[in-house]
Amino acid sequence: MIVNNIKKYYISLSCILLVIISVFKLTYINREYFGADYSVYALLFMPFLYCKVLDNTDDASMKMCFNWICVVPMSMYLYRRQLDVLFTYSIMGLLITFLAGNRRKGRIAETLGVGSGFIFLNIVSLYFTLSQPLFDGADYKRYCVYNALKNAKMFGFSRNAEEYLNMLGNMPLKLSNKYFIAQNIVSHGIVPVFLAVLIIVAALSAAICVSYRKRRYLPMMAAATITIQIICYFLANIGVFENCVYEIIFHGNIMYTLCVLVLVFIMFDVPRGVWHVLKPAHN
Repeated sequence: MIVNNIKKYYISLSCILLVIISVFKLTYINREYFGADYSVYALLFMPFLYCKVLDNTDDASMKMCFNWICVVPMSMYLYRRQLDVLFTYSIMGLLITFLAGNRRKGRIAETLGVGSGFIFLNIVSLYFTLSQPLFDGADYKRYCVYNALKNAKMFGFSRNAEEYLNMLGNMPLKLSNKYFIAQNIVSHGIVPVFLAVLIIVAALSAAICVSYRKRRYLPMMAAATITIQIICYFLANIGVFENCVYEIIFHGNIMYTLCVLVLVFIMFDVPRGVWHVLKPAHN
């Protein structure tokens, strides 16, 4: 009875948040009430609710139905090709589905069936990523980024690359902030920047493995979310994605900065530590 009540609580909370997210997204598309899409920040934490729902649900059909209910509203994010949101959401959904099936020793076919919604979302996101040629000149922003990288020297400064970066900087919406990785590649070279990104991703991957072995799934999920964000942002900076919704930390996006800090706290298991400190000692 207690488990069923917990399951109903998390399902209800998830559905309420999905409705709120859908309202934010629709109003942002119509540009009637909000000048920004705040729903993308809530999606960073939705997988934690899904984990609780799937962990307290035994029936595979119910899991699959719940996942599809959560996936369908995400089709709205294809309107402006917010692919980093879709990739983050779908990859984390697959990870949660795998964790739930692994804990309950589910079969591979059953796990794939439960995660079919997130698999579909991944395929659609990948299709929209590859459907447009990367550097055909149709998108002027991506054209400038490509030429900035193409003209950048491996180690050192390139005047031609700097000219393309200046073109990006003169565009509206502060695009120079969004392409700061490209700017660092021009200034310092491709290899140092690539190694820095690789080291960060490797460190986060190690944190994911350690948390998984210790069966601390919430810290593992937080580390996985941050890792996907870094990879998506790197791909956006080199022109693979048309845009990137989740901007890098400390670049004027206060809301996203706070979200990342919360994820970092979860990754280091700070809530568990605080709980042990505040928990009254047993006699």
